[in-house]
Amino acid sequence: MQNRYVGDIGDYIKYALLRALIQDEQDCALGVAWYLYPDESNNDGRHTGYLHAPEKWESLDEELFGCLRKIVCCEQRREVAAIEESGILENAVFYNHMLVPDKASRDYAGRESFREQWFECLKKKLSECRIVFADPDNGLADEGYRWGTQKHWKRMPLREAKALAQERVGVFYHHFAHKNHDAQIEHWTEQLGGKDNVCAVRWGCVSPRAFFVVNPSEGMPDRLRELESHASCIKNSKGKPCLKVV
Repeated sequence: MQNRYVGDIGDYIKYALLRALIQDEQDCALGVAWYLYPDESNNDGRHTGYLHAPEKWESLDEELFGCLRKIVCCEQRREVAAIEESGILENAVFYNHMLVPDKASRDYAGRESFREQWFECLKKKLSECRIVFADPDNGLADEGYRWGTQKHWKRMPLREAKALAQERVGVFYHHFAHKNHDAQIEHWTEQLGGKDNVCAVRWGCVSPRAFFVVNPSEGMPDRLRELESHASCIKNSKGKPCLKVV
């Protein structure tokens, strides 16, 4: 996640998904791990035009739509702090420590140590949450990345996803690589526990991405299907529904 993505079309579906998942959950305690990475200088995060087309987009989640339009168009405050303060995710607990090493962690070993400590603090902050959502900028990664290399921090290693989903619900964002999207969904579903333990949601508008719900509670698959049905009128450039539960 980067601050400049707040209110982007991908941000809209992300919060709509989380709000659907926590609906009717008793004693729900949602934890959000932003995996916050410094803003970069490319053109990502610019897709906010949907906020000027309420006739198409507002019906997905009217309250959420209004909140994001206020943050982006009125307040012009595109930062995760605005989401945290809005209450749109109810009483969620947020881990927003930036993925930037301190001055003492400039060499490889120092950066690797910083990254490990960063994750330990994340786990401690969200330890009481029954549902944890992780939002790595580029999504999931198989083992083998050099975690002392800062540019790799835009991804989340599989071992961290498994740790966060242990004995609770884990929800993980994944940004598709250019290769076959179906194969990627199948791969990560298997890596995260298999079809009996993972629900996958594909979003195919503007920038294709997926969300994986690990250890879903009894009602969550039905709520995801309801969200899919509610979003069925929203089509991508090929005329296909943007949201699909796989």
